[in-house]
Amino acid sequence: MATPENRPAWVTSWFQSHQRTAWLPIIKPTDALTGGSKYAGVPWLAHDEEWPACESCRRPMQFFFQLDLGCLPEGANRGFGDGLLQLFMCTWIQQGKCQPIRDPCLPFSDATLIRIIPAQGAGKAVEIPFFGEGLSSADVPGNCMAIRGWEAQTDFPRSQEFEDHHPHFRGDEDLFSDSFSCTQDDKLGGWPFWLQGTEYHHCRRCRTPMTNLIYQLRSDHILSYWFGRAGIGWILQCPKDKDILAFTWQC
Repeated sequence: MATPENRPAWVTSWFQSHQRTAWLPIIKPTDALTGGSKYAGVPWLAHDEEWPACESCRRPMQFFFQLDLGCLPEGANRGFGDGLLQLFMCTWIQQGKCQPIRDPCLPFSDATLIRIIPAQGAGKAVEIPFFGEGLSSADVPGNCMAIRGWEAQTDFPRSQEFEDHHPHFRGDEDLFSDSFSCTQDDKLGGWPFWLQGTEYHHCRRCRTPMTNLIYQLRSDHILSYWFGRAGIGWILQCPKDKDILAFTWQC
């Protein structure tokens, strides 16, 4: 059995040099306010904008998440852009009533909308649309939760990242799994808690791997929604073309 005591020094050095700060949200139940950082409820929409619809089935998409990029915690990455980041997704796929060309677990799905908008002012008065009958509690985002603060936590890469950088290394995962933790909960920044292999999809414009992790969302944690079977999702950004975003998940 591998232990921290017999871990090669260069392995320890690699993980320590790749540590990041992740920011865990401090949430509070709230009404369906439109502004600020939040889970579910109603999004900020421009006065001339309708509630986003799924490109595949044309039903209204569920609103999952909104992040005010101008109000991130001190010390967090401020290079994501300006405005509001928003995530919408159609949840009729699991009911067989929506058949997108590209599954929403993959980036750039026609059943997902992930965007940064230059929100200014109060926006329009928004009413949550009728999504139809037949959705279970696991098919909807849940109650509106406002993000009222952040808790900093040291975050290390998962073993998959290490193996990608050192494909010829042959060692026990216990060499690092007990000492270098990566949180699987919702977080701003940090490292993705991969459930399978690393999936930094390529930017559809410049083909650069989309290695900027903006946010991680865990199934049935703050959101009531299940990404597949207890999956975890990530909002990723191209480090060069900051307007290219992707949402993907693994389970």
